[in-house]
Amino acid sequence: MRAQIAEDEGEGTALGKLRHTVAEHISDAEEREWIKPRHQPLLGLTARINSGSW
Repeated sequence: MRAQIAEDEGEGTALGKLRHTVAEHISDAEEREWIKPRHQPLLGLTARINSGSW
């Protein structure tokens, strides 16, 4: 599990956990916004990058 996201995690839950994990480790808001979509493919959330669903 990465960022406490299980492989069969639902989309909304997975993105919420990713947001929480990034916020927990990156204090700068601008940097968080840059980092979040770049971590999605690493977690198998690639399809959500193009949807703008942050």
